[in-house]
Amino acid sequence: MDATSLWSQVLGIETPWLVHDCELNPDEKLLDLWVCQASQRGSWLRFGLGGGDIAVTTDTWQHLPALGFRVRIHLERLASQPIPDLQWAGEPGMPFTRGLEWQILSLFNEGLSLPVVSQLLGVAVADLWRYRHALDALQGGSARPAAEPAGELVSAPGVPPANDPLWGQLAHGYLDIDIRAHSLRLLLVRIRDEVRACDDVGACIPKYMELHRYFVLHARMLTHELEQLMLVAT
Repeated sequence: MDATSLWSQVLGIETPWLVHDCELNPDEKLLDLWVCQASQRGSWLRFGLGGGDIAVTTDTWQHLPALGFRVRIHLERLASQPIPDLQWAGEPGMPFTRGLEWQILSLFNEGLSLPVVSQLLGVAVADLWRYRHALDALQGGSARPAAEPAGELVSAPGVPPANDPLWGQLAHGYLDIDIRAHSLRLLLVRIRDEVRACDDVGACIPKYMELHRYFVLHARMLTHELEQLMLVAT
């Protein structure tokens, strides 16, 4: 078994995807893997990335550590080709794969500090800071504009009212639902981190309202989550 096949097996990269190249740096304990779709390996990659009229892009994410090495995934794909919804790939513009991101979010939810998360997962503290800023930027659109009239976004069809206690339960993590929307997962990480630092319930109420407002604004894409919330709404 050659090195690329070995790392494909270790990291669960399976057909139709394959690891076509790898580079191991023992001094930095870093492994770089280049991944492409198997069916395309013999066509556009044969002639070099971006050759001819073929538009090719490369996405890079840090992945979960493996065998004591930090792992970077370089996904080479056609520009028109979607990023696969797999654990070893990541979201556009984010620094980590979904697999590593879930580990980071879980540790954040447990209240671990950035240096501790960095040590556990082999992620640079600076990268974690950038990630937290990316989360905040991603959620920036959910905040109410300053000029928005009072009384707007009180509720929406299928969304429990703002005064329902389930928003507090969801914000504190007492209510657990299956979440498919990636942006909602990220929002909950930030809100749960912030309510953990609140001195009293009154200080947490704006966070409950922010969560409710997000559901009102994005009700159409949150049908799966809202169906579960409506089952426990008072």
